[in-house]
Amino acid sequence: MSVGELCSSCRKQNGRRCSNCHKVSYCSPPCQKSDWTKHRNVCYPVQVESVGPAGRGLVASRKIKMGELIIRETASIVLRSEIGIWEAGEKIYRQVEKLQNSQKEEFYKLTRKKGL
Repeated sequence: MSVGELCSSCRKQNGRRCSNCHKVSYCSPPCQKSDWTKHRNVCYPVQVESVGPAGRGLVASRKIKMGELIIRETASIVLRSEIGIWEAGEKIYRQVEKLQNSQKEEFYKLTRKKGL
């Protein structure tokens, strides 16, 4: 645990970092407990960081055990593994068209194209 941070709850010096995400600090267990309802929604053992020329990526903020579930998400696009490249493009297009506009924007941020 890192010492020297300000407590996220009461702002006192010498807080200790959250042992899961290492993003916030607390000076005592009561302060950590009082802040948990707010903090638990953002307490993940990974954070987005620059990873050199590759851009941005998820980087662990603590040691993660092999097989440990760290993120659960719903896929936006789903394809069978045996699908051919031409059929895949068509299926991706149809699935993207069904997404909400905000989801489409996020999808297209993954590519350099403005649309399919």
